[in-house]
Amino acid sequence: MKRLIAGQKYQLAYILTIGILYYILCHLAPITLSDDVLYKFVWPHDNESYNRPIASILDIIESQYIHYQVVNGRSIIHFFIQLFDGIIGKEACNVISSILFGCLICMTTRMASQGKNTLFGLSITSAMLFLLIPGFHNEFLFFAALFNYLWATVATMCFVFMLNHIKEKNMSVYMLGLSMSSFFFGWLHEGITFPITLTLIIYCILNYHKHKIFKSPIFYCTVFYALGTFVCLSSPGTIQRIGQQDSLWQLMTQKIIFGGVNLLHLRVSYLMLAVSLFSFYKKRTVWKEHFNRYKYFYLTWIFTFIPVFGSGATETRVIFYTEFIATIIVINLLVSIKSHKYQKSLTIGCNVAMLLMYVPVLHYSLENYKNDQYILQQLKTYQVEIVSVPQIRPASNPVLSSIFDNYLREPVKFGPFEYAQGFVQNNAYLKCIKILFDKDKLYFLPKDIVEKMKRNQIKKTFFTYNTHKELMVLEIKANCQIKEVKLLLKDEDLNSLPFYKRILAYREHSYIVPEGYYDTLSYHQKKYLIVCCPTRNIARRIKNIAYRYK
Repeated sequence: MKRLIAGQKYQLAYILTIGILYYILCHLAPITLSDDVLYKFVWPHDNESYNRPIASILDIIESQYIHYQVVNGRSIIHFFIQLFDGIIGKEACNVISSILFGCLICMTTRMASQGKNTLFGLSITSAMLFLLIPGFHNEFLFFAALFNYLWATVATMCFVFMLNHIKEKNMSVYMLGLSMSSFFFGWLHEGITFPITLTLIIYCILNYHKHKIFKSPIFYCTVFYALGTFVCLSSPGTIQRIGQQDSLWQLMTQKIIFGGVNLLHLRVSYLMLAVSLFSFYKKRTVWKEHFNRYKYFYLTWIFTFIPVFGSGATETRVIFYTEFIATIIVINLLVSIKSHKYQKSLTIGCNVAMLLMYVPVLHYSLENYKNDQYILQQLKTYQVEIVSVPQIRPASNPVLSSIFDNYLREPVKFGPFEYAQGFVQNNAYLKCIKILFDKDKLYFLPKDIVEKMKRNQIKKTFFTYNTHKELMVLEIKANCQIKEVKLLLKDEDLNSLPFYKRILAYREHSYIVPEGYYDTLSYHQKKYLIVCCPTRNIARRIKNIAYRYK
């Protein structure tokens, strides 16, 4: 009994420690020039005309009604995003998210260990979430995204625990009321609710005879959960995003290619397959018992690939739910190994690995936080129109760059994959910032570019890169208005390229920069053309910039 109480104290101390360490990262993570800014406003019908900041609950309800029509059906999740982003504030969200992160570790461990929490299980779960699942920042720190992933996952785990609690119960008025709450769980995030809906339907078919099905609370949970999922999926915005290509062939090709790219991001899923196969061949009895308990988790894992291929996006958060289900399966396989020496070694190894990773992440987070405060200070200065953005991403070191991208996001990012082009005056994200800080004009530029402009080091004859080669700047005539920007490209021998580069090679001799990826800036009686650098297959061939003007 004393050993049990001592064990529980260690587990509680461990979760509190993890929660505090997570809170520090949450606190240091900035509000970024991204969706974080857009959700501070009532959503417009055209996805462009953001002009009214959120001021009340009624504003959020109006905003989510429009958001459901034009973006996606995750109205419950996005209600909370706008509630905290527009009214309550980030700090309260940091505290709640830290509690939820601790709950997620406990619930995941409990689910993977047949209702038992041990220091061994908690350590493995923490290591899986922090070290192995790709894009920790995208799911657990990025303000607008953590509601979609951390909060939605905790809510989904509560739903699964509720199912385990009521599956043997008889139907009653109380059970019906509890089952009806499933509707709201189903209306969270289609990335996980759609796979779970399919699994529940199959579960009902396989486990209940026709004349008994209507007496089971699971059946009513399935019905209401499926209804919630249907409401989420049937959003006009979601339907438009799923099928926005011109032809079915083009649509299917895009989904297959993007889905294939997403498979490259998987880590835990491949580990799950390896551990499961090893267990199957080496510990057949243990594996059979494991599979009997977790067969529906395997089924849900398979179904998560439907939204992975259907989303048409290639960000790491697209595969989060696939990886999370795989995490539960892997943990169960690992905790089934009863060797005390093995468990002790793995517990120490997991915690040492997390600590070694946490140190550089904390270092860069502190630097990122200082830069964010520096940017905010400039924004709050009324006369400042050009905001100097320090960049700390270690682009020259591939290992550190990978760590940085996995755990951090700078307050302002540049590059061809960013919707928020921080120097383009009619960019929707920049318009929002200008409203929030009462600015007529505003330009976010890398600090090294601003310094070169101050020292008159930008040339007329040839463009200047920023350090990370994300932007190009060229001095132009003071009185000209740009009509078109074209990049002149060097010749490239396709036969000399590796196969993967040959497939993606750009074959034209010039590239017209799309509107929204360039703009002009007047500074100290000089005028500059600022151009976002395109993707690498084009950027590596840039010879010079040409432009047409009025």
